[in-house]
Amino acid sequence: MSRWIRSAALTSYRHAVRFCCGMRVPDEMVQAAAGKKGRVAPRRRIVSVLMAGPAPNGAAMTAVVTPLDLGDHHADDGRFPYLYSILVHTTTHADVHVSLRLANGASAIARPHYSRYAALCGALIARLQTAQCRVVYLPDMKANDVCDSSALSPIGVEFDTPVPVGTVGDWRMRTRDECQEEPQDSVANVSALYFPLLATVIPMWLDMSKVTVDVGPDGTVLRRRKFVYLIAGSGIPRTPGHDYTGNSTFQLARLMEIYLKTFGYPTRDIETIVVDSGPGLFAFSANVRFMQQSLRPLIAAKRAELAAALGEEWPTRFYIMISLKSDTAARTSALMSSLRQFRPDYIHISESKTFWYGWPNVTQLWSSDIEFLDFDSVEASPPSTLSELEPLHLGLVEKMKERRQAFVLALRNDHELRAFWLRKTFKPVLSVLLVMKPGGVPQYFSGMNMEVSMPTGSLCAERNAIGNALAQDPTLHREHFKAMAVLSVSMGSADPSNGDSTSTHHWHTDVASPPNSPTLAADAWDDRRFNIRPTRSQTMRHATTQSVSPYLRALNPINPCGACKEWLKKIALVNPDFVVLTFPSMICDSVFVRPVLR
Repeated sequence: MSRWIRSAALTSYRHAVRFCCGMRVPDEMVQAAAGKKGRVAPRRRIVSVLMAGPAPNGAAMTAVVTPLDLGDHHADDGRFPYLYSILVHTTTHADVHVSLRLANGASAIARPHYSRYAALCGALIARLQTAQCRVVYLPDMKANDVCDSSALSPIGVEFDTPVPVGTVGDWRMRTRDECQEEPQDSVANVSALYFPLLATVIPMWLDMSKVTVDVGPDGTVLRRRKFVYLIAGSGIPRTPGHDYTGNSTFQLARLMEIYLKTFGYPTRDIETIVVDSGPGLFAFSANVRFMQQSLRPLIAAKRAELAAALGEEWPTRFYIMISLKSDTAARTSALMSSLRQFRPDYIHISESKTFWYGWPNVTQLWSSDIEFLDFDSVEASPPSTLSELEPLHLGLVEKMKERRQAFVLALRNDHELRAFWLRKTFKPVLSVLLVMKPGGVPQYFSGMNMEVSMPTGSLCAERNAIGNALAQDPTLHREHFKAMAVLSVSMGSADPSNGDSTSTHHWHTDVASPPNSPTLAADAWDDRRFNIRPTRSQTMRHATTQSVSPYLRALNPINPCGACKEWLKKIALVNPDFVVLTFPSMICDSVFVRPVLR
């Protein structure tokens, strides 16, 4: 038995490492990390997989597996205390501005010319590390555009004495500042250094990923580890004779790294990682290769650490956000596509030159140029109101409401759902399949999930409805299947005399609390578990039902499982208009309409 346990432990490590990192790790490397004879080394239980990108000479990619020391926190006792919060920020030429002190005493806002970025940012690094300077703060701007003087955010640094960096001709000034007569070959004196995009992105990321529950369900005090990946690169210049490294943002990323660690957020323990793609910023294939071979494996390694420590609970402790701004189309599309598997949220900066045009009359940060998008809102269409649905889908929603009402009314009677049919999860799911033959009328077939025997697999509501339809009409073709509605419902008391929310006249959004029933105890762990995840995604995902109780929310919106998706994809191959309807809550007052083939 002990030999089997050791083998199973080692196998789980292999699966976690390979699955989370998307590559094959040799057995001997995992064996070395886990310990001799498959034993997990004490106090060093997490396997960290780091993958290096392709070498300049085209050498093969390598993988290094190392144990991560967790001190006294062990993976098998649920005491791993960390939540991982990751920000991916692509550095662009709009990320840095400087204030130049001119010979006549005036000041001008400027940034390096295209092919002078690398050299000037390298010089700024040297000045920032040696010159005396102080941090510049601006009041944070809240969503209602009212300045809150109590919330200050760092935006840059001011030098006590202007420092020489390049010549005036190396810097690009605003058009209205160029009227200042200044010899192009004279020394440029930099009086201040600003990072306006970081000043807006970092506070929002820290706020979105903050720990909402300080103590986990096992009593562990949760702590957040913060990682910022600064993505650098360069493009091939059009001007003959210009070196492609001149426009590289690698030195800019290093400058931002020093600023974050030393000046901007020295007490926030932000771990900053600079990842340089080299040339090929404008080439789609080069960006895809960089994302898949360099950036994604680094993030996958963090996910592997959590998976090895927490098992299937790792998603509750993993959060990633991507900042989107005026980058190249090739880089943006490759970034979003490659990191999609991590389900990131997004910060979109629609206007990156607000500070550029507003300086020096900038008194607070701004929010009108920043939009937060959670993963679900980007991946799926926003929920539609019932008035926006086409007639076929509206009829399907009405039929689902009838099924929901029939189900909750049936719970008043004697049943065996908890004792037998749903004794594994106590999570009922209802489905209604819409079928219509050419020239015919809509037909509806219902289904419900069943969990009779886990070794044989559960029967999902979607497949149950499909089987029900075919059993009643064997002449059905796949193109006759039009849509499938799926709804998660809660199992609770439904006594209308007590004013329970399951009675017919209580299906509206002002229900503030679930029925007072001991049968809801099985749902408590699910709510507590997901509250630990420090994301704004959960808040945004349920924004349309924020006044709805957890009882009415249930597990909605609930999407088909992997097996059901395969069934539905087979149907959609001959009927690409086949869609799945899900709901924010049991109220069913709005609907997510999602095509199976995307």
